[in-house]
Amino acid sequence: MASFVPTIRSSPYPAVSPTRPELSVKGKSVLVTGGGYGIGSSIAHAFAAAGAARIAISGRTESKLKSTAEELNAAYPSTTTYYYIADVTDAVAVASMFESFGAADILINNAGLLSDVVPLKTVDLKSWWRGFEVNILGTATVTQNFLRTKKAGQDAVVISLNTAAAHWGGIPGFTSYAASKAAELRLVEGLQVENPDVRFVSVHPGFVETDMGGKAREGGVAGLAVSEPELAAQFILWLASPEADFLRGKFTWANWDVEELKAKKSEIVENDLLHYTIAGF
Repeated sequence: MASFVPTIRSSPYPAVSPTRPELSVKGKSVLVTGGGYGIGSSIAHAFAAAGAARIAISGRTESKLKSTAEELNAAYPSTTTYYYIADVTDAVAVASMFESFGAADILINNAGLLSDVVPLKTVDLKSWWRGFEVNILGTATVTQNFLRTKKAGQDAVVISLNTAAAHWGGIPGFTSYAASKAAELRLVEGLQVENPDVRFVSVHPGFVETDMGGKAREGGVAGLAVSEPELAAQFILWLASPEADFLRGKFTWANWDVEELKAKKSEIVENDLLHYTIAGF
């Protein structure tokens, strides 16, 4: 697969390690949606290892959330982890979560949905539309509450997980996922323009062996190199650091080597690269 940088990573490496002082989030409050398991759980672990003061994880399954929160509190006693049962499309539940947790410094929009992998001609449109509800309405609902509770002058970051499928587009059976994620990319770019005091970034986590990854494989997506969830988590930690400030409003891949990415900073900024566009326009 073509890459923006020469080196493609599939597992954690020193430049994105939570032990790097430059990636410290000491004293910060972090909220991770879909944080009960999979990539979301790994993200919470990465931020706790980097010294976050408070972490909130949300999701729909209490047993997974409770287990992950207990695990984090035991492994990182200096970080307090809370969990909230909240579907990202439930405005009341999301508002209640932010009212309880308070202002967060860093929001990770990890919750997402891959609808049934079926051609539009035969798909149940309610199932198909659910992908848009979660990936667009859900992201907007959580981000709106984040922005409304953000304190004036707060150094805030919003990182939204996306997918390479938003760019590929032409994958049979993936119209809901690809189209909703493409819309989410544009949503994030628009939010960056509306809120210049907040850093927004979109990130493709790589192909990770999660429930969603298995569903994609069953739907016919094969031959992709598998990435470790810890790589995605630690890359996202790096995105939240000052080193990644030049990626405001951009689309990134967790597999890209960060040192090589930083070396292209001037090229990215001066030529306005890594955003959603029409080829040749």
